Amino acid sequence: MYSLIKVIPAAINSTRAIVTALIVIFILVFVVYNLIFLKFFRLWLQAKLSRADVNFFELIGMKLRKVDARTIVLSRITAVQAGLTLTTQDLESHFLAGGNVPKVVRAMILAKRKKIDLSWEEATAIDLGGRDVLREIQSQGDANEGQQTEERPLCFGDVGRALSTIKRAGQAEFGETIVDVVAQGEFINEGSKVEIVEIDGDKIIVRPVHC
Repeated sequence: MYSLIKVIPAAINSTRAIVTALIVIFILVFVVYNLIFLKFFRLWLQAKLSRADVNFFELIGMKLRKVDARTIVLSRITAVQAGLTLTTQDLESHFLAGGNVPKVVRAMILAKRKKIDLSWEEATAIDLGGRDVLREIQSQGDANEGQQTEERPLCFGDVGRALSTIKRAGQAEFGETIVDVVAQGEFINEGSKVEIVEIDGDKIIVRPVHC
């Protein structure tokens, strides 16, 4: 009987210790989870709203791999908004290789805008080779535009298409050439046909073509 009386308090103390340990573990897990959630929630929401889905597990994985999650997420958002198909893994791999992810993404966007064939593999290879990929694409684009101008200078009467809404000034496309233009006193909607009515040095004046 005496032995039983001694065992019961010991068992109670052991149970209390186990319960206390479980409570402490639960609190620690809860705190860690919330810290992770708060740290990545804004990035996750920003990506979600931009349709550049990046899930929480990917964000946690970036943290464990010592990848700058903000750089990757913002670069992916930029790429998606520009119509580029780049995965989170593509961006992470280049980051871990020591590349400049935002600059390569901007170079890809510029290449697309200037109709230059540039794959992700080519862009990252240029960047990792120590060259400025963005400057190279800009130079190539300028050279291509210069060649187009030499081959076919714009003339009075050329018909093109407004690339933006033209109030006082905007952009228009004539064949493969994109130039800044000024409207001749009339509001011109984006996508409307326009005709060059005057060229004064670098100033190109256009008017809408009414069918």
